[in-house]
Amino acid sequence: SLDLAGWEWDSRPAPQVPDHEMGGIIRFEIKVDDNGDVISIKTLERSVSPETERICKREVEKLTFTKTGVNVPDITTGTITFVVRSR
Repeated sequence: SLDLAGWEWDSRPAPQVPDHEMGGIIRFEIKVDDNGDVISIKTLERSVSPETERICKREVEKLTFTKTGVNVPDITTGTITFVVRSR
């Protein structure tokens, strides 16, 4: 899920987590510049393996966003949460 006021993602991330992942969540804090590019990623919460965290982080690094409002600040801070379910 995305919580980033004034922005929507251009495409939803679809990380390919390892088959052996038992499930859990990972939440990242992101900062997006006025062009919609991710400029900072910080892990806030993790109950998945370090490998799954790296995979999800790489997906976040590739994301771009489009403004949905007119008074969007130069840098916007928000969160992205991945819920991983065991297969």
